Amino acid sequence: MELGTISSYYKFYPIRDIVQSNNIDETVKTAFLESAYEKSSDEFKRIMFFEGIIKLSPENQSEILSCYLEELNPKSSSSKYSQIKSIAKSDKIDDLIKLDFMRSVYKIAYAHLLQTASLAIKTN
Repeated sequence: MELGTISSYYKFYPIRDIVQSNNIDETVKTAFLESAYEKSSDEFKRIMFFEGIIKLSPENQSEILSCYLEELNPKSSSSKYSQIKSIAKSDKIDDLIKLDFMRSVYKIAYAHLLQTASLAIKTN
């Protein structure tokens, strides 16, 4: 299977199936998974991490969550809320990294709230 860049579920599902297979040597799976992770888009790196397919160091966890924060748009909070909630509850993320991430999410949400309130006051 030619992987190319992994940026769709079409390419992600076979990777997940390979990793979950009991018929493949663990050393081979690990090498395959490392290659697949490196070829993944940021979104699918997050998915691989959040689904427990790959374990990451605290530094890499921080990097993935920082990328997620950059993409976080407070205006689409309803769609992101469940993702943030699952991050907060995850046992796969280092507690200090998770705490830092949640503080950043709070700051983004608070800044958006202030901006919205300011606009509401100006229009009244």
